[in-house]
Amino acid sequence: MHEPPRYEVRPARRDDGPAILAINRQGVPGVSLLGMPEVEEFLRRSRFFRVAEQAGVVVAYLIGLSSDLPYEGEEFLWFKTRFRDFLYVDQVAVAGESRGRGAASALYADLERSAVAQQTPLLTLEVNLRPENRPSLAFHERQGFAEVGRLETRDGRLVRLMAKWLDSPGRS
Repeated sequence: MHEPPRYEVRPARRDDGPAILAINRQGVPGVSLLGMPEVEEFLRRSRFFRVAEQAGVVVAYLIGLSSDLPYEGEEFLWFKTRFRDFLYVDQVAVAGESRGRGAASALYADLERSAVAQQTPLLTLEVNLRPENRPSLAFHERQGFAEVGRLETRDGRLVRLMAKWLDSPGRS
């Protein structure tokens, strides 16, 4: 019987930048292209920026932004006009050779634990419909996300806006 890979999920650090950028480039157009200045800004400002490592090698990352963050991403702003308290997944990407092996699931499990511990009731994100990102759509549906809207973006993409309600301590 083949045992699934084990991942260490930990906070991202500045020295993870080259690995994050390499994974990011592999994920375009499913994620927006980042440069080191954007990675450093996310390290400073995001509530949740984690990497998944396997055998000491970074194979995936996830950037989550709190709803109270001043951020101008149009998808983030769409959610902000409709929901009061949420954690927005700005990017999740997995190195090509590690896709389909549980790294993103490990990151999402950690994200959910963090959100519940901080009594954040909702996770939000978007997935491209044009250009279509079928693997991401299927993954997020398996993770329990459901469509709450669609948006034509300024750069010509059509995105599915998705949300997942969490059971937080103290939530009625």
